[in-house]
Amino acid sequence: MIICPMAEILPFPKSLLYRLFRRGEVTSFPSDERHITFKDLTANDGSYRAMEVNPGEDVAVLQYTGGTTGLPKGAMLTHQNLYVNAEQCRRWFVDMKDGDETNLGVLPFFHSFGMTVSMNLAVLTGSRILLVPRFELEQVLKLIQDKRPTLFPGVPTMYTAINGFPHVGRYDLSSIKFCISGGGSSPAWCPRKSKEHGSVRIESDGTEHQARYQIPGRRLQDKNFQYSRKRNTCARF
Repeated sequence: MIICPMAEILPFPKSLLYRLFRRGEVTSFPSDERHITFKDLTANDGSYRAMEVNPGEDVAVLQYTGGTTGLPKGAMLTHQNLYVNAEQCRRWFVDMKDGDETNLGVLPFFHSFGMTVSMNLAVLTGSRILLVPRFELEQVLKLIQDKRPTLFPGVPTMYTAINGFPHVGRYDLSSIKFCISGGGSSPAWCPRKSKEHGSVRIESDGTEHQARYQIPGRRLQDKNFQYSRKRNTCARF
């Protein structure tokens, strides 16, 4: 297990102050070969030995979720699960340019939706990620205006809050080219209002614990990548 202590990534003197005043909030971990800090992991010359991986069988992530029963469980996601799901998103956004996009990372990465559309998609496409610890409406609007992200993954409550904000017209949101939503359905007026604000709205909703997302039926501009409305998934042939 790779441990990422917050104090190790903070500059001095914040790192010292964090250790002094937040030590009661930091959990301990065993000192053995099964646990390694991120600092120790990266303390090398960058050389590595590639491991043999079976993408379709080897588990890459244990995604903990309450699922539909409410009981916590670890969904075993393979390397293939993660790659295909991120690739599905990239193939949907046919105008996305690898290396040129900026992803507004306002969704938590520990959730499979944020992990897929904010983190994995950005890694796959070489996009920059603007990390936002918490969705605060005016702060996010100002960030969009100042930093000019092009992709905005979110949940319906975020889009509803923006569309219902009386002063949204004071902010320039024209940089947003793509939106993808999950976690619930959106009000019928939301896509229309989003269009009025100059952003492109693409709605998505699905079963997060299975690491897949429904995408509304639309012909993808790739003859080798087909969409199945019945199974809510994309398949590559």
